[in-house]
Amino acid sequence: MQDAPDRRNPHRQPIKEGDTTVERTLLLAVGLLALSLHILAEAATCTWTGAAGDNRWSTLSANWDAGAGNVVWPQGNDALFDGEPAAPVNVSNGAVQFNQLTVQNIADGAMTIGKISGNDADYLVAVGDATVNVPTGTSLTLPRVGGSVGLTLRGGGTLTTSREFNYLSGGLNILHGTLQRLPIAGNGTVTLLDTSGGNDPRLFMRGVNSSWIMPNDLVVQAGSTGTATVENQPTTGSGFTPTLSGNLALNRALTVKATGTQTLAMTLSGTIAGAGDLIL
Repeated sequence: MQDAPDRRNPHRQPIKEGDTTVERTLLLAVGLLALSLHILAEAATCTWTGAAGDNRWSTLSANWDAGAGNVVWPQGNDALFDGEPAAPVNVSNGAVQFNQLTVQNIADGAMTIGKISGNDADYLVAVGDATVNVPTGTSLTLPRVGGSVGLTLRGGGTLTTSREFNYLSGGLNILHGTLQRLPIAGNGTVTLLDTSGGNDPRLFMRGVNSSWIMPNDLVVQAGSTGTATVENQPTTGSGFTPTLSGNLALNRALTVKATGTQTLAMTLSGTIAGAGDLIL
């Protein structure tokens, strides 16, 4: 039984089974709704202002400008530090999630983000894009960094952490710049080089004053004309024998070297495969 026409509105007629015009209209409406939800779900850029005066990166302190005045940190968004903060910034109130973290225009070339607690209860969690952007000539030190999606470094600068990267899984992707720390097994695969361009990535173990072992598999990606480097540089003593025990997949050349007080060659105990050269 079909619905009767609407005599009060002759343009509003009952939907008939098999009416492809109506079906296409409904599909278009659903598509537009999905697109709107996707746009809303994208991370917004929040710029540090320090307006609350406590220098805390947390979900309680209104130290961020998201475009409409100062707000508390909205979890999972993009953090921008444009210029060096007036006082050191400290993560507080537990886990703080970020999608991208960017620093720029740091006058003295070095910035540190610390934490309030002394037991790692306050820390950063990389989510989504999980990308840190540090420009060439700038170094950024972070507190504990966690997350299961891996961490990507871009920008050409140096990224380090006061607590290793031992709470981070899912891989370390050094596409442009220097990652200054020793990865561990839980980090997953370490990837060097982007798949295009000519940027140089470096994994730099400076000040690891022991015969360290890097158990991670390491992949050098193809497609870039940049130079990939793994470097060890103890700051005290000599005779430390670094070991790369993971497997190496060399789709492009990899330079492995020891500098500073180090005089012994590195030990490579994993398998080596790929068309790229290993330069010692």
